[in-house]
Amino acid sequence: MAKIQILNPSDQPTGKWRLINELRACLVSDDYHTLLMAVAFAKTGPLLRLKAEIEQWLAKGKKIVSIFGVNHRNTSRQALEFALEKFTKACVLFHSDDFTYHPKMYLFIGRQKCKFFIGSHNLTVGGTETNWESGTEARLNLPEDKEMFAEAMTAWDSLLAFSVRLTPRLIHEYQIFGKLSDETEPRRRQAEIRPADEGATLASAGPPRLKLKVKPPSPLPKGLFTAKQAKQPAATPKAPPQKRKQSTVTTEALVIQIVPHHNGEVFLSKIAVDQNPDFFGFPFTGKTVPKKPRNPSYPQREPDPIVDLKDYGKTLTPIIRFRHYALNTVFYEAKSEIRITVPPDVVKNTPEYSILVMSQGAEGSECDYEMEIFPPNNLQFSDYLAVCNQTLPSGGKQNPRKMGWL
Repeated sequence: MAKIQILNPSDQPTGKWRLINELRACLVSDDYHTLLMAVAFAKTGPLLRLKAEIEQWLAKGKKIVSIFGVNHRNTSRQALEFALEKFTKACVLFHSDDFTYHPKMYLFIGRQKCKFFIGSHNLTVGGTETNWESGTEARLNLPEDKEMFAEAMTAWDSLLAFSVRLTPRLIHEYQIFGKLSDETEPRRRQAEIRPADEGATLASAGPPRLKLKVKPPSPLPKGLFTAKQAKQPAATPKAPPQKRKQSTVTTEALVIQIVPHHNGEVFLSKIAVDQNPDFFGFPFTGKTVPKKPRNPSYPQREPDPIVDLKDYGKTLTPIIRFRHYALNTVFYEAKSEIRITVPPDVVKNTPEYSILVMSQGAEGSECDYEMEIFPPNNLQFSDYLAVCNQTLPSGGKQNPRKMGWL
């Protein structure tokens, strides 16, 4: 007899239950031979996290068929390219912008068992890990539950009948007509950049915020990143603009331990920049103006990225917040260091080895990045530290810093 379970929406953000873990378990199971996916929005985040299991699944002769939507630019070109390259069959369904293709179905089919996930979970990091999502999990035994299996297949076939087979040309056409997002492009603000605020404000200002300890998504596997790239010289005013080498892996956020300096400088990581130059807008095309004429000038990002900077202290609510802060970002070539400058209040309230989560600003937002700082005594610290799956050079210190990518 079929077993139906209602999925608790709060289980995903708190990490108690996450769809990505269920998908991974099914992909490595011998109970199933076919995966049918129909989702409205798809990004590479979950696909990269499941890449090894997907490849092992397909190497055994098993099948994956997908039907992705392309409404509202919420599916990326990279996700379609991944599906086209890896899956047994990849399709898209686009009716019009007035009627959104919106189903979310993950159907694992075997000879004697089936497991279905049907609900609100898109194939994105949020949909599979951190968003509040609702749905059902159905476990079927065959042939006992053949009627329910037939209903699920009818639903799938009805979508397949209206879909078209994905091709490189079709991806190109969707991109030309603005139907796809591009994960290599910063999700920049569309409005005019406002001047940075004069000072910090308490996060209690504005609408009330739900105080909830949200577990971050799983880190991107360390092995996805290529070897360290050769240094690229910054462009000079007379030189033509340099074309940045696109990263092979798209990311949402850098998670890194930091040690603020008394002058406000915070060292990031040149290793992180080499792994993902697009995330930082590197190489930088501007130049610093030395305080002393004899001092060298260094590459600087221009204009300064605008960030929403929050320092959480030990609580779930930020104790300090700088909105629309202009983040001075410099590459010190002599020591191959990337440094940012934060306000004095942030330095004063940030102990050594705190975690900085540097996320790209949401599409349409007024900020290039959202930056959140969690000290070691914060309730979120251990969860974010677990994301840091790369160890940075110690520089002679006893405890090396760590970093990871989401």
